[in-house]
Amino acid sequence: MYCHLTLKTMDNKNFNRVRVEVLAQVLENYGYHEGGNAWKPKGAQMFIIYADDVQYYDKEDLVEAIKICLEKESNDYTRFEYVNHELMFHEPIEIPNEQFDACFDAHMSNLINNNSNG
Repeated sequence: MYCHLTLKTMDNKNFNRVRVEVLAQVLENYGYHEGGNAWKPKGAQMFIIYADDVQYYDKEDLVEAIKICLEKESNDYTRFEYVNHELMFHEPIEIPNEQFDACFDAHMSNLINNNSNG
């Protein structure tokens, strides 16, 4: 889970607000319907927390607070376990699909050319 914080420097209203992106492991209880516990990994889940002044928090305290939040989001069927987090001070930059496809094609062409020359 990664956490992103957003800074708005134009109006200074949210200057210290940070987006925290938290990456969590999703676990599903396959024994739930039989009244048991058989937890199996089932991918990942991203959580986003907006917090003020979080960049000044002790990292261990921040991680423990995040773990408590994830525990509160969990239940008998689905559990979320902390993996990591990131403090994000800027909004994400989107790369259009067409641009990514062109970059990927260029990479693959380079691989093919290097393998055929080597």
